[in-house]
Formats: sequence, structure tokens, C-alpha cells
Amino acid sequence: MLKIAIIGAGLNGLALAISLRQLGFAPEEIAIYERGETARAEGAGIIFWAEAVSLLKRIGVDLTDVGVTLPKLKTTFLSDSGEPKNFDIEKPPGQEAYGFLRENIYKKLLEKVHACGLIIQTDFDCENVVQADGQCTVYFKNKPPLLADVVIGCDGINSAVRRVIFPGFESIPLHIRAYRGTYQGTAEEVARFELPNDACQVYAGRDFRIFLYPNAVDSDAGLLSYYWFAAHRIDPTELHHEGDSSEMTAEKIQALLLRMPHCPEQVARWIAQTPHEKIIPSSTLRQLPFGDCSVNRVALLGDAVHAMAPTAGLGFLLGVINSLHLAASLRLRSDNIPTALEAYCSNIALHSRRCLEYTAELNDLFYTQNPMVTAMNAAKTYGELFQLTTRAAGQSLMVYNEAISARDIAATCLQKNIRGYLVRKGGQEENPLESETVTTRCKV
Repeated sequence: MLKIAIIGAGLNGLALAISLRQLGFAPEEIAIYERGETARAEGAGIIFWAEAVSLLKRIGVDLTDVGVTLPKLKTTFLSDSGEPKNFDIEKPPGQEAYGFLRENIYKKLLEKVHACGLIIQTDFDCENVVQADGQCTVYFKNKPPLLADVVIGCDGINSAVRRVIFPGFESIPLHIRAYRGTYQGTAEEVARFELPNDACQVYAGRDFRIFLYPNAVDSDAGLLSYYWFAAHRIDPTELHHEGDSSEMTAEKIQALLLRMPHCPEQVARWIAQTPHEKIIPSSTLRQLPFGDCSVNRVALLGDAVHAMAPTAGLGFLLGVINSLHLAASLRLRSDNIPTALEAYCSNIALHSRRCLEYTAELNDLFYTQNPMVTAMNAAKTYGELFQLTTRAAGQSLMVYNEAISARDIAATCLQKNIRGYLVRKGGQEENPLESETVTTRCKV
């Protein structure tokens, strides 16, 4: 029996755990370790492309009742004089984006984790992983070490697992300061501010960008929750050591708005009226160059290996795509973990690198010195990116379905062996309870 240690109970860690369980790994084979005192969502809002929603549904996580469908991408580029240039992307049914409150997504994943019989162990802060004699020893702060057959680092851009297996592999500062906020408004306010309730809306000007969309609706109370993301380029000399959790003030909001000239008045008012406790500042955005993602029995997933700027809503989509690849590789090659992880890295390398390249290209476009040039190039780049992620999601689903078939075949063979054993023992009929137990173990 394998022991799979997942380090990090974020969105990607939970998606991986659920995928493994769906492929027939038993609860006692999957251990989830979280450094925080509780398993909880961090961040304000999150956007999913349709592929992420479909892939999550494939592993049993249905998000149809917790988000807002966004079939339109409305982009306004502002010149130095404030003159707008617009283009809209209308996505056909089945290809829409979806806006969510991050805590609602996390709650859905947690519910599925618990339904799968899995337990998240909290206050386990990983600080080292040592591989020897075909096993991994994971060391935690103030906790006894544990043994595992495979360790998956899902612990984010500051991954402790990555620092152990790839020392010196560092993130790249993008010289962009960002703020994320959540504002809840009434239907009357939304109408007055002329904000769409069915679209992602982007405003891009000289060295700044604002991105906003609805992510939750309370129909009974007539309230809509909006997520906004505002960012501006900074000079490298402006870099400082202000922490991501630094306290927000009215002065900081005013300074942010001054860095975004010609921002539409209603959007600026929306940002200014957001309660300070609902705003998360980031001193500077960072991105990781995609490199190798496994060494022997240790692998990386999510922001630990492919962190990117939040320019195209790709972070979790790529994490879900790669979660299915990783789970399938472990199922299909469970007798040889190093080979399984090598196959996983090989399967995700091309599309992961291309997603990072497209994100970097969009990042340069949206924080350009010439917004009108951006307007001419962004639609083409987005179109190519949509095609890439559609193919990547399809490939991950194909590999995952292959692993599902292998699981079902293994379950059938095991049931036949049990029936044969019972017959040999005394001519007994098939034991329904025994058969049901085998099926339950192999399929959730």
C-alpha cells in the first residue's frame, strides 16, 4: 500500500487528493498536511475558465450553484487623454468564464474531501524532505517526522518542498504592485455604476490595469459581490519590504488611484468604498520560470512549479489540469513511483511552459507604455491561449479516463478472484458484501 503525502491544503492540494481518491487510492494512502492552524481559503475572488469547471465536475465537485456565469470579456483601453478603445470577446455556451468567491470554492472542495473519507492534518509546517532507500522522510517544525512513498509539494510560490529539491530556483519579481478587493453592492448601486453583472471587465491604461467581475449573488437580499484587481507598474527602485498582509489605509487607496489616471469614475469610487479589511495588497507580483517538477519520489504541483502573474485567470485552471495528470500517472504506474512522476512532468511540460509564456506576453501588453498597441494585440493572444488550454484540458481528461478504466478493470479482476476463491473454498456463491466492499474501495 502506498503512502502519498500532499504538502499544502490549498485548492490544488485538495483537487489532487480528490482525484487520487476517485482513482481508487484508499483514504489511508492519502495524507494531507497543512501548515496553518486551520484549512481555509485565502484571497478575495477567483475566476475559472469553463475547462476548470468541467474538470472539477469530472472528479465529483459541482460548482454550478456557487458562482456567476461570465460569458463576456469586456476590455477598455484608455489612452493618455482618457479616450477609450473597446473590444469584447463573447464566449459561446460551454466556454464561459465563471466568477467565484474563493471561500465558496474552498468549501466545495472541503466537502468533497470529507465525503471521500480524507482528513487534513493542520499545523504541519514542512521544512525538509529527505529521500533514501526508496522512501521519503518528511520533517516538520515541532512535529515528529513521517515516512511516505511519494511527496507532492502543493505549498505555493514559497514552497518549502521546492527549496529542498531545487535550491536556488527562485521567483522573478515583475515590478508590479497589486491590490485585490471584494465589494458587496446592491442592484441599484451596480446599475448606477454601470458595471456589468454578466461579464469580466478590464480597464487598461498607461502602466496600470483594473479587472473586475461579480463572483456571488444573494438574490433574496438583492446583493452582488464583486471582485476587483487593480495593479500598476513600479520602478525597481520602489521595491520595498512591505509585507503582503500590510494594513490598508485610505491614504494607500488614494495613492493607488493616483497611479491609475483616467480610471472610470464609477470604478474608482467602487475601489475607494471597499472596506479596508476586504483588500489584500501585494508588494510586488512574482512569477516562476517553469523547470523540472520532480526528483525521484518528490514532485511539485500548482504555484510551487508554475506560479504566474494573475493576468489571464490561468493559475487554478493549470493546477486542475496538472492534478489530473499527476493522479493518473500515479494510478497507472503505482509500481514505479519515479517513473510515474517522470511521466507526469513530461505530460505537463509543454502546456505549462506555453501558459507561462502567454501570461508573460499578456503581462507585458497590459502594462505597456502604449495602450493602443495593447488593444491590437491582446485579442489575438487571448485567442491563442484559449486554444492551448482547451487542448491541454482535453489531454488531461483523456489520461484521467484511461486511469479510471484501469481502476475499473483492476476492481473487476479482484472481484473475479474473490469469487473464484470462495468457490474453491466450498462451492459457495458470491459474497455480496465482499464484492461491494471491493467496489467501494476502488471507486468513490
